[in-house]
Amino acid sequence: MDTQTQEDLVHETLTVIHSKYKTMTFEKGILPWAYGILERKLKGHWRKMASRQELEDAHKETIQKLHIHEEPADILCEKRELVEVVRNALGRLSPSEREILGLKFQGFSGEEIQNRLGLKRSAMDVRVYRATQKLKKILIQEGVTSYEMQ
Repeated sequence: MDTQTQEDLVHETLTVIHSKYKTMTFEKGILPWAYGILERKLKGHWRKMASRQELEDAHKETIQKLHIHEEPADILCEKRELVEVVRNALGRLSPSEREILGLKFQGFSGEEIQNRLGLKRSAMDVRVYRATQKLKKILIQEGVTSYEMQ
Protein backbone atom coordinates (compact mmCIF):
# COMPACT_ATOMS: atom_id res chain seq x y z
CA MET A 1 0.00 0.00 0.00
CA ASP A 2 1.46 3.34 -1.02
CA THR A 3 2.01 6.22 1.40
CA GLN A 4 -0.77 8.35 -0.05
CA THR A 5 -3.32 5.55 0.42
CA GLN A 6 -2.15 5.04 4.02
CA GLU A 7 -2.50 8.75 4.72
CA ASP A 8 -5.98 8.76 3.16
CA LEU A 9 -7.11 5.84 5.32
CA VAL A 10 -5.74 7.45 8.50
CA HIS A 11 -7.45 10.73 7.54
CA GLU A 12 -10.78 8.95 6.94
CA THR A 13 -10.42 7.13 10.29
CA LEU A 14 -9.68 10.36 12.15
CA THR A 15 -12.66 12.02 10.46
CA VAL A 16 -14.97 9.24 11.68
CA ILE A 17 -13.46 9.39 15.18
CA HIS A 18 -13.97 13.15 15.30
CA SER A 19 -17.57 12.99 14.04
CA LYS A 20 -18.64 10.11 16.36
CA TYR A 21 -16.55 10.96 19.44
CA LYS A 22 -19.22 12.89 21.36
CA THR A 23 -21.90 10.24 20.88
CA MET A 24 -19.84 7.19 21.92
CA THR A 25 -19.52 5.56 25.34
CA PHE A 26 -16.11 4.07 25.84
CA GLU A 27 -16.60 1.00 28.02
CA LYS A 28 -13.33 -0.58 26.90
CA GLY A 29 -11.52 2.68 26.25
CA ILE A 30 -10.99 4.88 23.23
CA LEU A 31 -8.12 2.92 21.58
CA PRO A 32 -10.02 -0.33 20.90
CA TRP A 33 -12.85 1.74 19.42
CA ALA A 34 -10.44 3.76 17.23
CA TYR A 35 -8.61 0.59 16.12
CA GLY A 36 -11.97 -0.93 15.21
CA ILE A 37 -12.75 2.02 12.95
CA LEU A 38 -9.32 1.78 11.31
CA GLU A 39 -9.76 -1.96 10.83
CA ARG A 40 -13.13 -1.44 9.08
CA LYS A 41 -11.58 1.22 6.82
CA LEU A 42 -8.73 -1.12 5.89
CA LYS A 43 -11.08 -4.03 5.17
CA GLY A 44 -13.21 -1.77 2.98
CA HIS A 45 -10.12 -0.61 1.09
CA TRP A 46 -8.87 -4.18 0.56
CA ARG A 47 -12.33 -5.31 -0.58
CA LYS A 48 -12.50 -2.45 -3.07
CA MET A 49 -9.00 -3.18 -4.39
CA ALA A 50 -9.76 -6.92 -4.73
CA SER A 51 -12.98 -6.28 -6.66
CA ARG A 52 -11.21 -3.74 -8.89
CA GLN A 53 -8.51 -6.30 -9.65
CA GLU A 54 -11.12 -8.96 -10.42
CA LEU A 55 -12.86 -6.59 -12.82
CA GLU A 56 -9.59 -5.69 -14.51
CA ASP A 57 -8.69 -9.37 -14.89
CA ALA A 58 -12.14 -10.24 -16.27
CA HIS A 59 -12.02 -7.44 -18.84
CA LYS A 60 -8.31 -7.33 -19.57
CA GLU A 61 -8.72 -7.72 -23.34
CA THR A 62 -11.33 -4.97 -23.53
CA ILE A 63 -9.16 -2.59 -21.51
CA GLN A 64 -6.20 -3.28 -23.79
CA LYS A 65 -8.34 -2.61 -26.87
CA LEU A 66 -9.45 0.71 -25.41
CA HIS A 67 -5.89 1.77 -24.66
CA ILE A 68 -4.46 0.60 -27.97
CA HIS A 69 -7.08 1.60 -30.48
CA GLU A 70 -5.51 1.61 -33.91
CA GLU A 71 -7.63 1.43 -37.01
CA PRO A 72 -6.36 -0.17 -40.16
CA ALA A 73 -5.20 2.24 -42.84
CA ASP A 74 -8.03 1.33 -45.23
CA ILE A 75 -10.69 2.28 -42.64
CA LEU A 76 -8.94 5.59 -41.97
CA CYS A 77 -8.83 6.30 -45.71
CA GLU A 78 -12.56 5.54 -46.02
CA LYS A 79 -13.33 7.91 -43.15
CA ARG A 80 -11.25 10.68 -44.71
CA GLU A 81 -13.01 10.17 -48.04
CA LEU A 82 -16.41 10.27 -46.31
CA VAL A 83 -15.49 13.51 -44.53
CA GLU A 84 -14.49 15.01 -47.88
CA VAL A 85 -17.75 13.90 -49.50
CA VAL A 86 -19.77 15.46 -46.63
CA ARG A 87 -17.77 18.70 -46.91
CA ASN A 88 -18.47 18.88 -50.64
CA ALA A 89 -22.17 18.12 -50.04
CA LEU A 90 -22.39 20.90 -47.46
CA GLY A 91 -20.74 23.21 -49.97
CA ARG A 92 -23.61 22.54 -52.38
CA LEU A 93 -26.17 23.85 -49.88
CA SER A 94 -27.18 27.49 -49.81
CA PRO A 95 -25.56 29.72 -47.17
CA SER A 96 -28.82 29.87 -45.16
CA GLU A 97 -29.15 26.06 -45.28
CA ARG A 98 -25.53 25.64 -44.14
CA GLU A 99 -26.11 28.15 -41.34
CA ILE A 100 -29.22 26.48 -39.95
CA LEU A 101 -27.76 22.96 -40.18
CA GLY A 102 -24.51 24.19 -38.66
CA LEU A 103 -26.40 25.51 -35.65
CA LYS A 104 -28.41 22.29 -35.38
CA PHE A 105 -25.29 20.09 -35.63
CA GLN A 106 -23.54 22.20 -32.99
CA GLY A 107 -26.28 21.26 -30.57
CA PHE A 108 -28.23 24.50 -30.36
CA SER A 109 -31.83 23.99 -29.28
CA GLY A 110 -34.76 24.91 -31.53
CA GLU A 111 -35.47 27.95 -29.38
CA GLU A 112 -31.86 29.14 -29.59
CA ILE A 113 -31.86 28.78 -33.38
CA GLN A 114 -35.17 30.65 -33.59
CA ASN A 115 -33.82 33.54 -31.54
CA ARG A 116 -30.54 33.67 -33.44
CA LEU A 117 -32.14 33.67 -36.88
CA GLY A 118 -35.31 35.57 -35.96
CA LEU A 119 -37.64 32.81 -37.15
CA LYS A 120 -40.92 31.42 -35.91
CA ARG A 121 -40.83 27.85 -34.65
CA SER A 122 -42.69 26.38 -37.63
CA ALA A 123 -40.49 28.23 -40.15
CA MET A 124 -37.35 27.06 -38.38
CA ASP A 125 -38.59 23.44 -38.30
CA VAL A 126 -39.42 23.52 -42.01
CA ARG A 127 -36.00 24.98 -42.90
CA VAL A 128 -34.14 22.40 -40.84
CA TYR A 129 -36.19 19.58 -42.38
CA ARG A 130 -35.71 20.80 -45.95
CA ALA A 131 -31.98 21.41 -45.50
CA THR A 132 -31.56 17.95 -43.95
CA GLN A 133 -33.48 16.30 -46.80
CA LYS A 134 -31.44 18.20 -49.39
CA LEU A 135 -28.17 17.18 -47.73
CA LYS A 136 -29.33 13.56 -47.55
CA LYS A 137 -30.27 13.61 -51.25
CA ILE A 138 -26.86 15.02 -52.20
CA LEU A 139 -25.06 12.41 -50.12
CA ILE A 140 -27.06 9.60 -51.71
CA GLN A 141 -26.19 10.98 -55.16
CA GLU A 142 -22.54 10.89 -54.11
CA GLY A 143 -22.88 7.20 -53.28
CA VAL A 144 -22.94 7.43 -49.49
CA THR A 145 -25.03 4.59 -48.07
CA SER A 146 -27.53 5.06 -45.26
CA TYR A 147 -25.26 2.91 -43.05
CA GLU A 148 -22.39 5.37 -43.50
CA MET A 149 -24.69 8.30 -42.64
CA GLN A 150 -25.42 6.93 -39.16
